[in-house]
Amino acid sequence: MRRMFLVCLGVGLLGLVCPRVGIAGQAAAAGPAGETPPHLTGQLADVDAWRTLGTQGCLAVRSAARWQRVVEKLAALGWKLPEGHALARVDFRRDSILCVFNNGDVKDRFACHRFTGNGDRAELAIVMSYIIYKSHAATAPKWNFILVAVPRARDLKVTVSTYHPLNGGPYPTAQKAHLEWAASITPRDGDVVNGLRGVLRPAAETVGVGEDIPVAFALEFDNAAAVHPGRFARRLDCARVWDGKYSNGYRNHAFLVETPDGKSHFLRRPVQGAWDKNAPHPVEVRAGKPYVLPEWYAGKTHKSLKALGLDTRQPGVYTITGLYMQTGGEARAWRGGKAAPMWGGTLATAPVRVTVR
Repeated sequence: MRRMFLVCLGVGLLGLVCPRVGIAGQAAAAGPAGETPPHLTGQLADVDAWRTLGTQGCLAVRSAARWQRVVEKLAALGWKLPEGHALARVDFRRDSILCVFNNGDVKDRFACHRFTGNGDRAELAIVMSYIIYKSHAATAPKWNFILVAVPRARDLKVTVSTYHPLNGGPYPTAQKAHLEWAASITPRDGDVVNGLRGVLRPAAETVGVGEDIPVAFALEFDNAAAVHPGRFARRLDCARVWDGKYSNGYRNHAFLVETPDGKSHFLRRPVQGAWDKNAPHPVEVRAGKPYVLPEWYAGKTHKSLKALGLDTRQPGVYTITGLYMQTGGEARAWRGGKAAPMWGGTLATAPVRVTVR
């Protein structure tokens, strides 16, 4: 049992133990709608990419602290942010960085097609080209991604359309690409990875100086983004995650907190030596059937940030982001003894704010 759980916990949340990659310099604006925003594409070959980051989805990076960790994780897997690139100078007070990704073929290619809209409503259109093989020889699988800096909008729609420029077919160009996937990335929406999202709900919006900030961390399933399943989009009916009843989620979830002084704090329950009393079970997260990560004591759902080391003696606004990570693969299901695919990936919730007075 212990070995099973250690496999599911993976190698860390967003590369927290990886070498640091510098992000400095004057902030760069994402640019107005209609212009091609700053962006980069890349590929990763390491199997840990899809197992620890997910096979398909969109990450919405809204803070410098989280961007640092995303860059560190990508660097650990073999891709480095070019020195001096505009993405290294994004001002997160006005912009966000979106990472759209897919585990596919070595010939798959992402491109930024267009960005339209304003601070109220905007749309980022991504296209992905692929090859229709007449004689499909063995091709190397790759984790393909695109990073795009866009101005923040109250309602941001991200779409992915696919086309195949070679060997004919109904979708030969980016202008005639086939819409497969569309997701909302609003201030209320966090990342969407393989149909799974995370949601934080603080027990109160205001607490007193020195008091605890309890938060509930839920996983919700929503595969509505898959408009027309195909080369990019996947139609799934649920996400299977490991429960946290006996482990208290030692390593599969954490919190990133920005305090009123502008400092960032990573909060996670420390590993307490060898843990040999674990007996995790697969939990199916379905539409309308979320899974709230449990606290140590039975019946408790809200997690104490004070118990994780947060000091709230400083009055002001505390910005909290929940992080969840699980390594994908197959595991023995408890019912019927059949192998069941387990969700794998890394996601962050939309930030929530609690005022300390």
